[in-house]
Parts: sequence; structure tokens; C-alpha cells
Amino acid sequence: MAKKKTIIFIKIGYLILISVVLLNMGLKTLPSNIYGDGDEYAQMTVSFYNHNTPDLQTKDSLLVRQDFKNFHGEKLKNQVYFKSKNGKWYSFHFWGYSALTTPIYALLKYLNINPERSFMVLNILAYILTSWVLMFYLYKGKDLTGVIYSVVLLFSGISWYLRWSQPEVLSFCLFYMAVLLMFKKKHYVSSILIALASLQNPPIALFLPLLFFFIWFNEKGIPYKKLITVTLLGSIALLP
Repeated sequence: MAKKKTIIFIKIGYLILISVVLLNMGLKTLPSNIYGDGDEYAQMTVSFYNHNTPDLQTKDSLLVRQDFKNFHGEKLKNQVYFKSKNGKWYSFHFWGYSALTTPIYALLKYLNINPERSFMVLNILAYILTSWVLMFYLYKGKDLTGVIYSVVLLFSGISWYLRWSQPEVLSFCLFYMAVLLMFKKKHYVSSILIALASLQNPPIALFLPLLFFFIWFNEKGIPYKKLITVTLLGSIALLP
């Protein structure tokens, strides 16, 4: 019993520690900037904030230049937006990451904190939530396996991308959990997470066939029902 309490204390302590340290970095100490495709994600975030849709409107362009000081300029009619048949402008990038960023962006604006930090905060929260899942769901036993996997995740390379205004951290966290879930034989959830991660990073969808064959070779006989269900759940990756 004493050992179990110690393990729980270490898990909670570690989660609190990384939450305080990383959120402080994201909200205060790390310099904010717009990297890579961050211009488009910033525009879509502002679009969701203004009218709950990802299409770019004139008022969005004005607000994004106001709130994102390192915004690199309007990119409406070049390589990153296209005009739909109904006359609206949409980014080539999937809007999910921006939709998740929007409530954080709104909260930071309300608190008078630099809204440009919204992406950093979302990336950090993705890591913290993944760590919680690892420690208190996937590996909730009487050892520190979940903590070890959380540390491995942090030093796997995502720490370099916490400042990145793109969905790489979020996608990798989802993929990381999916792989561990696969080995824990939680194939349905694994399939869903792979599909969700691939919405922002399409090459991740290539792992779905591997999951399919992993199930096939590790089950007695041919588990038709499970394979069909995994395939249907993985079809989320086909969303536009």
C-alpha cells in the first residue's frame, strides 16, 4: 500500500511539475513567433474566433495583423488559400488545429496575454494531456512505466517544437498514444487516434494498414469483425 501511494505521489508530482514549468514557458518565458505555416493557422484561428468557420474574411485579415505581431502578411490569393465555388476563401491546410487553438486564443485575449502564444499553449497542453493518459490510463499500474513513457515523449524531439505554430506536436502525441494503444491491444482507439493525427499530417495514415496487419497476425484466425471496424474507424482520415 505504501509503495502504491508513493507511485501515485510521484505521478501527480511529475504531472504538476511539468505543467507548471511548461505553461510558464509557454505563457511568459519562451519568445513567441510565427513559424512555417503558422500564418495560415493564425488566420484560420481568427476566422473561427470571429464567425465560427474557417473561411477567411476581411475582418479576419485585420484582426490577425493586430494580434499576431510576427504575422508575415496576407497570403489570400497565392499558395495557401483557394476560392471555393461559393466564393469563400479556404486554406489548403486542415482547420482542426486552428479550431482547437481558438478557445485558447480567446482566453489569452481576455487575459491580455499575447495571443500569439496560443499555439505554444495548445502544444504544451497536448503533451500534458498525453502524459496524463499515459500515467493514469494506459499504465495505471503500480510502477512508473507511464512516467517513463512521458519523459521519453518529451525528449523524443517534441520539446524542440513546442514553440512551433503548427500541429506537429499534437499529431505526434496522438500517434505516440496510438502506437502504445496498439501494443496494449486497444485497436479501436488506436485506429481513431491515427486517423485524427493524419488529418493534420496525412502521411501518418500510412500506419493504418500496418495496424490492420498487426491485428491480423496477432489474432487467432481472421478477425473479420475487428478488421472491418478498424477500417471504418480509420476512414476518419478521409475527411476533407
